[in-house]
Amino acid sequence: MEKLLFLKAAQTGLQMAAGIFGYAFFLQILGQSPFREYEFLYLPIYAILLFVGMYGFRQKHKAGKLKGVEAISFGLTANLVTCLSYGVLLWIWLQFFPQILTDYKEMVVAYLNEAQKAAPEYYSDEFVAAAQKDLTQTTALTLALDKASKLWLIGMVIQMAVALFVKKN
Repeated sequence: MEKLLFLKAAQTGLQMAAGIFGYAFFLQILGQSPFREYEFLYLPIYAILLFVGMYGFRQKHKAGKLKGVEAISFGLTANLVTCLSYGVLLWIWLQFFPQILTDYKEMVVAYLNEAQKAAPEYYSDEFVAAAQKDLTQTTALTLALDKASKLWLIGMVIQMAVALFVKKN
C-alpha cells in the first residue's frame, strides 16, 4: 500500500480522536458526565470525520477512485490511530482531573444500587458488593483502556460501513 494512504489515514485518525475528545471535554464543561447517557453521541462525529477524511483522500490523491482494499486499509489505520490517541488523551485528562474518575465510580455505584432495587433477583447483594469492590480498583488507565477498546470495536463496524460508501472503482 501507499505510504501516503497511511499518512493521510493517520492524520484523519488524529483529527477523529481530537473531535471525540473535544466532545467529551465539552460535556464535562456543561456539567454532564462524558461517560453516561451522552457518551455514545460521539459516534456521528467519528463517522463524519472518517467520511470526510476518506472522501477527501479519494478526491485529492486518487483521482476520484478508491479501491475497496484501500478504503478498508484507510479505515483500519484511522481507527487504530483514533483509538490509541483517544486512549492516551483520556488517560492524561483523568490524571490531571481525578474528580472525573471519582464521579464515574459514584455514578456506577448509584446505578448498581438502583438496579438492585429494581430487579433484586438479578442483582444479589453478593454481586453488587463484588462489583463495587472491583470498581474501587478502577484507575485512570483502566478506564481509558476500556473506553478506547470500546471505541475500537464500534469503530471497526463504522469504518467498514464508511469504506463501502466511499470506495469507488
